[in-house]
Amino acid sequence: LTKADLCQSEDFLNECIGKIQSLDGFLAVVALNALDISERTKLAPWCRTGNTLALLGSSGVGKSTLVNTLLEDGVQDTGGIREDDSKGHHTTTSRSLHIIPSDGAFGGIVLDTPGMREIQIANSAEGIQEAFADIIGLSQQCKFGNCEHQSEPGCAVRAAIDSGVIALRRLQSFQKLQREDERNSASLAQKRMSDKKLHKYYRSVQADNRRFKNR
Repeated sequence: LTKADLCQSEDFLNECIGKIQSLDGFLAVVALNALDISERTKLAPWCRTGNTLALLGSSGVGKSTLVNTLLEDGVQDTGGIREDDSKGHHTTTSRSLHIIPSDGAFGGIVLDTPGMREIQIANSAEGIQEAFADIIGLSQQCKFGNCEHQSEPGCAVRAAIDSGVIALRRLQSFQKLQREDERNSASLAQKRMSDKKLHKYYRSVQADNRRFKNR
């Protein structure tokens, strides 16, 4: 979480951290002021020699500002906030890779990216299962093997939601990502099949041309 310096109070900052942490107990949530170079030490567990970091997020959230802080240099152009809504401007227009100055434990490489409105996933079933290991584990305790965690009797996932162990929003995110992964993976498979057929057609046309040319 960048722009921690704009928070109204320490309690409000902790509330923001808590809201994100509640989405996934395995998330590592760090709040910092990206304009303060001393704050970069909070990211030391990830900024190590041999590691490559990628910054993703909407326009104006402070990705390039954070890059400048990690590099201790104003290498990336940044923009001020808009007066009407206090949101940042879209400044970065291309990807760029930067080497973080190494001082022993601190170092690595950071990739800055333009602001994104959407990131689609495909062929990510393994990653989804890893990110939602708690739901996967509970689903194995459901009464029915094909339980969709809606209103089926003996649903361990729903029981965990009712008892407050898991947030309903987390289940909804899990199911949404599953649907998106299945849809996009199927689309990619269809595209590969179509490309394969088209390539086969091109080869047959070329073979026919060579055959007729020799007549």
